[in-house]
Amino acid sequence: MDAVLIQSALFKLSFAFAAIALLFGALRALDRTHGVSFRDVLSELSQGDGIPVALYFGLRSLAVAILVGLAIG
Repeated sequence: MDAVLIQSALFKLSFAFAAIALLFGALRALDRTHGVSFRDVLSELSQGDGIPVALYFGLRSLAVAILVGLAIG
């Protein structure tokens, strides 16, 4: 019985890692198709107020976490 629980947990963890990698890859691919260069965007935003950069990356990470949670749950 313990082996089944361990295998199930490992399967869910591997699925979560794969989902996160695919989601970040898809986000990067979409950014490339739109011609967004994050080095340029970050350098422009970091010179001024850092709140937009923090909000962007925070909300993007939150969206990825919600999608992974929905996929696993």
